[in-house]
Amino acid sequence: QCGDNDLAIKVLEGLIKIKSDHNIAKEMLNKLISGENQNSRLSGSTTIDKLNFPVTELSSKTNTDSRFERNVNCLIFSKDRAMQLQAAIESFRLHCKDSENVSITVLYKASSDKHKRQYQTLKKRFSDIEFTEETDFKKQTISLTQGSEYIMFMVDDNIFTCDFYIRDAVGALEAETDAAGFSLRLGKNTNYCYPRNANQALPDFSPIENGILKYDWTSAEYDFGYPLELSSSIYRARDIMPMIELIAFNNPNILEEAMAANSKLFARSKPQLLCFENSVTFCNPVNIVQTVYTNRAGKNPEHSAENLTEKFEQGYKIDIQRYSGLAVNACHQETELLLIQDTDRTITASKKRDQNIQPGFSIVMTVYNKENFISDAIESVLKQTFADWELIIVDDCSTDRSGEIICGYLSDNRIKFICNNINRGISASARIGIANGTSEYFGILDADDRLEPCALEIMHRQHVENPHCGLIYSQFTACDEKLNPIRNGFCAKIPKGNTAMEMDTVSHFKTFKACDYLKTTGLDENLAVAEDKDIIYKMEEVTHLKFIDEPLYLYREMRNPDIHADGNVNAGIMCRAKAKINAIKRRSDATAELMQIDPFVEFKKTLRAARQRHPEVDQYLELLQKLYQNNMLGNLSLPQNIESYSIEEKTQWLAANRYIDFKKAIDTLKNPKRENPQPLVTVDMVTYNGEKYIEKAIISVLSQTYRNFELLIIDDGSTDNTGKIIESYSDKRIRYIRQEHKNYAAGKNRAIKEANGEFILCVDSDDLIEPAYIEKMVAAALKHPEADYYYPETLYPLDEHGNLLGVKWKYNDYQDNRKLPALLCAHGFALIPNPGSLIRKSLYENVGLYDEVETVEDFVFLCKNASKINFKRVDEHCWYFYRRVPTGNSHRLKPRNKIMADALNEMVSIYGKEGLCPDIADIADPKLREKEYLKYIVDTFEKHSRNE
Repeated sequence: QCGDNDLAIKVLEGLIKIKSDHNIAKEMLNKLISGENQNSRLSGSTTIDKLNFPVTELSSKTNTDSRFERNVNCLIFSKDRAMQLQAAIESFRLHCKDSENVSITVLYKASSDKHKRQYQTLKKRFSDIEFTEETDFKKQTISLTQGSEYIMFMVDDNIFTCDFYIRDAVGALEAETDAAGFSLRLGKNTNYCYPRNANQALPDFSPIENGILKYDWTSAEYDFGYPLELSSSIYRARDIMPMIELIAFNNPNILEEAMAANSKLFARSKPQLLCFENSVTFCNPVNIVQTVYTNRAGKNPEHSAENLTEKFEQGYKIDIQRYSGLAVNACHQETELLLIQDTDRTITASKKRDQNIQPGFSIVMTVYNKENFISDAIESVLKQTFADWELIIVDDCSTDRSGEIICGYLSDNRIKFICNNINRGISASARIGIANGTSEYFGILDADDRLEPCALEIMHRQHVENPHCGLIYSQFTACDEKLNPIRNGFCAKIPKGNTAMEMDTVSHFKTFKACDYLKTTGLDENLAVAEDKDIIYKMEEVTHLKFIDEPLYLYREMRNPDIHADGNVNAGIMCRAKAKINAIKRRSDATAELMQIDPFVEFKKTLRAARQRHPEVDQYLELLQKLYQNNMLGNLSLPQNIESYSIEEKTQWLAANRYIDFKKAIDTLKNPKRENPQPLVTVDMVTYNGEKYIEKAIISVLSQTYRNFELLIIDDGSTDNTGKIIESYSDKRIRYIRQEHKNYAAGKNRAIKEANGEFILCVDSDDLIEPAYIEKMVAAALKHPEADYYYPETLYPLDEHGNLLGVKWKYNDYQDNRKLPALLCAHGFALIPNPGSLIRKSLYENVGLYDEVETVEDFVFLCKNASKINFKRVDEHCWYFYRRVPTGNSHRLKPRNKIMADALNEMVSIYGKEGLCPDIADIADPKLREKEYLKYIVDTFEKHSRNE
């Protein structure tokens, strides 16, 4: 269609290649089509396929391990069909087993106030989905998909029928670069084309992996030859969006027609299409709401859009469970709509009680001598905005007025009261409460804590909207005895690639789906404490976990002298270790069964790795071995063949198969009181005008699982509210020193001089550390006493708002410090981090303090002392979150460059020629060696002066 075909090809290739600036390419194209080439024009819905340009790949084949982190945006188009849209969303979340990795947006059009109100109802129900009312369809389609790596299109009459993983589809798209997209509606079963009312031939499929097929769509017929469509396919955004931006459209039907008309653009470079062996979804065309085309659709008046709108008003929804496993033979298939009452919207709590219908939520509370707090806990349930609940209270033989107080609330028939005849403990009592619950969802509330009024409403909605998540938990607020807030809790989403065993981020308010809880063995009555950790590990083995970042639970922090006695604390650590060992045993048994190998062999291998990652597990096994060798375990029933085991194997078997009364054992082995009460670790935090971020930094330190530390905060003369924030903390582990303002390095040196710990850990006042960070770093230091400087393998950068930037700063292993001076000289920046590093205080006594320069003091320190330090990289998934702030020291370029130049210059006088330029060692001629060295130094300095 263009008079200058070659020019058109170059422009459109540029549009694909210049992904970082679409505007440049579109400006070029506009010149081509609007006047500079008078022989042709591109307009309306005309095709651009005759340009026949090759779609250029922007990246090579990607390792499928990265698929879990892909940005997948699902855009659903809907008009006047709220009921069908609800079914599309719910069935997708039911069958897509990793739907939490998909961001869903609904672009809807409502032709009346009633339709608009129904979409608002869904918006409230699915609070994590963005609902956008249509105003400018093309503009909104483009803007709502901006920033996506992968785009999944859906329509509101989709119904999903089979389980699948989105990561498999995305992984296949990453690997198969010649594929135009991935269709969820095609498969070997789709041998009928509904729009044409004709059978269709199956193409020649080629299997790849994970039950996925590929075929050549350019030679296929009907639905199989229709690669670009909107009902249920996934595309690379870089492939599909440039074309969509070029064509004209104002509704989904015209957009799909234009996409289909231009599909030939992909015929040469992407002739393949991917799908599962059998389709996982279909469109149910029981009615029609668009007025652009007269598409084939059902004629049953019961299924008309108007009638379904009225049914939705009356509280009905489509029963998606009854479509699970439905055998279809087409992408579009008319199927009877099976409706059920949507009880979440229509039946009030009182009606449910009158009709003996299960309540919407159960709360389980165990009580032992909580007379001072039990009323607060019960009142917090009575004040819930979600009224459809039952409260099951189990009194574990209290000796105070707890039972009398509870009886005062029994006039509310939503409250059940159960009294144990003997004291059974927390876990056994909670099991009784759970067994007496009748809802499909339940949560656990301690008798001395409170729920926020909206807690049950939010959690109930989350369980309904996330059927694949069996354990949903929130943030909590730590409070004093009078429920005055102290700080936010430590709960967070578990990062991908980690488990709850590595990341201690799951706590109150924990809520469960009863069906998933029953897949486990339940709460462990043999654990005196840490039963909550045990059930978390069990739940993540059978279901998904989801974090709700809202503080829904008020947790009282009260010091109980009996609980905090040394023996009890140590026994508590041992219980936490036992919970982890039990999880390792279950998971290694499952692996062994899958691989058909000896389960004890697999357990020993897994346990050895866990000892390095989890210090308390290592401590558990060491203590257990000591007790066994000294015949201090009492009468344990042991297998006959255990005597043939080594002492290590005996210890491992006991750890996996027996529960030990560590409190009694620890009392026996208790060491004399330590003469030196000093902390092992000093966390140094230097700050200047850090009011914006320091509170979160402090909380992340105080929330550590490791306790033997002090937090030493050096305030370098702040002029904002930093000092007031620090002074608001009463935690005895905090020491606060204010000095006259100089610079960060001066604050570091003051911290080193004042530190009481054997080790010093640097945490900047705008950064964060995970709850187990110090525990992991200390474990590495104790395991490798030969080192002085322990640094994390990776830092995780945040933007100034606390969002992960999506990159990782990985650091090489420089255990051989002889290479470091040359590398520092060549690179011109610190190759080992100071933030997050655990450093022996004795190192500074041996080599000296930091030069009190304005910035990059860590680089200067390394330049001067690299060869004197024994480094150890800690490869234990230690999560240090480094905040990139535009006003930070590292952005002060002019003083930084001068200081770095001086440091590099000083290296020339400190290290020998071969220390900075090891390549010259192989040159025999002294004059040539000197010449090459000087050339290298000059070139290196010139490179750094250009900031290369």
